[in-house]
Amino acid sequence: MTLGEINNKITQLTGADVSRYTSAQRLIDINIWLDKMGDMIFDSQDESEYHDCNDEDYPIWDGDFKADQRDYPYPDQLVNITRVDRKVNDTWVRATPIDWNLIEGSLDDSTVDNRFSETSPRYATKYGSIWHFPKPKADANKAFTVWGAKDVKHFTLSDLTTGTKEPTIDRVFRPMLAYGPSFEFTSSKLMRQAGAYKGVLDEYEMRLRRRYGNKNKDRIYNLGSMPINYS
Repeated sequence: MTLGEINNKITQLTGADVSRYTSAQRLIDINIWLDKMGDMIFDSQDESEYHDCNDEDYPIWDGDFKADQRDYPYPDQLVNITRVDRKVNDTWVRATPIDWNLIEGSLDDSTVDNRFSETSPRYATKYGSIWHFPKPKADANKAFTVWGAKDVKHFTLSDLTTGTKEPTIDRVFRPMLAYGPSFEFTSSKLMRQAGAYKGVLDEYEMRLRRRYGNKNKDRIYNLGSMPINYS
């Protein structure tokens, strides 16, 4: 289902042409529902880790350490973090996440850094930033990489006019991008169809969460009992 087909479906569902429900208004509502669907996926997904392939850049961010700086702001469009790597003398090492509230004693630089090593680095997420332990030093051979998820890429008015671009959400759920805007329009106009469209969207959401929560069927989990030693 292309963006042009989604746009035609919106016209069918609302009974409103572009003079009543303008292309600019449709675009806003399509992107609102694209964000909502992305959030549903991120909230329910398994290890497969969804990415909107209309965005050519994967959610992998590289950075260089600066002298005497421990904290680095979250990358733009970051949704969540799944891994942080740290480069030390041309060797990449995975950093372990920590909660610095669990660190006993002082948090001053010298005290904290004496507890960690560059070969076994740690990081904490606080105040919209990633904090590295021990504090890195600026060096050509020292850098970091953040892996995670990023926001879906919004469509533009040019995309809507051309109509050939496709959402990279599974095809069966793409009609949500027609029903969502149609719900926004009909509910704002107090039209009776709004309730029916809300029901359709709720049913789609249930199935979307179920599918994206079970994408990778190749990994087999074996559950077993663990003996307890009461001695």
